[in-house]
Order: sequence, then C-alpha cells, then structure tokens
Amino acid sequence: MKRPTDILVTMMEELYKNEWTDAFLELKKDNPDSNEETNIAQELVNILKAIFNYSSCVDACTSKLREEGFNVRLPAVDRDNL
Repeated sequence: MKRPTDILVTMMEELYKNEWTDAFLELKKDNPDSNEETNIAQELVNILKAIFNYSSCVDACTSKLREEGFNVRLPAVDRDNL
C-alpha cells in the first residue's frame, strides 16, 4: 500500500513531466529571445496565480449570489482534466 506522500510525489512528478514541461516549452517557443529559465518559470507561476484567483473569485461570487437567493447554476467542470 502506498503512503499518501508517495502518491503526492507521483502526482507532482506526472504534473511536472507532462504539463509544466509542455507549458514551459511553449512559452520558450513563443519568446525565443528569452533564454532565462527563471523568467519563463515566473511567467508560469503568474499564470497559475491568475487561474487560482479567477477560480476563487467565481466561487466567492457564486456563494454570495446564492446567499442573496439567486439560483446560480454553473456548467459542470471536470477539474481532473483541466
């Protein structure tokens, strides 16, 4: 049986190998003059922060509207496949 930390390590390795590396290479391709890996990595972090902030905002707004009695129905999102 795998420990939770082993599972988390596996998930992070897969994220890095598949998603982070692909995004990094795309940003590098879009900005060939940028040889600074740190700049590209920072841009990826900024993108992730923007996504998190947007998601948090949507959740907060939806909750507030529901508190006010509005029937808010958002489309289902499969967060596992984002």
